[in-house]
Amino acid sequence: MPRLDPANQRIVDLGQRLFGDNWQSALGRMCGLSAPYLSLISRNKRPVTEAVNDAIITGLRNEAKQMRERAVEFIAAANDFYR
Repeated sequence: MPRLDPANQRIVDLGQRLFGDNWQSALGRMCGLSAPYLSLISRNKRPVTEAVNDAIITGLRNEAKQMRERAVEFIAAANDFYR
């Protein structure tokens, strides 16, 4: 199997790290890209464009923000529970 372009490999590595083996759907939902398009990237059939990188960065930032907000909710609920 030929090696992936380094930019494509970074997308695959990120997806697998965050979402496991079936990463395309979850990463796609997070960043607004289709799973089939991400599958093409993972097979070197499409390049990683600036638009793809921007979508992933935006998705990661939004997801991180939502996780921080959710963590604050959990901490507040835990504090209320233990009073």
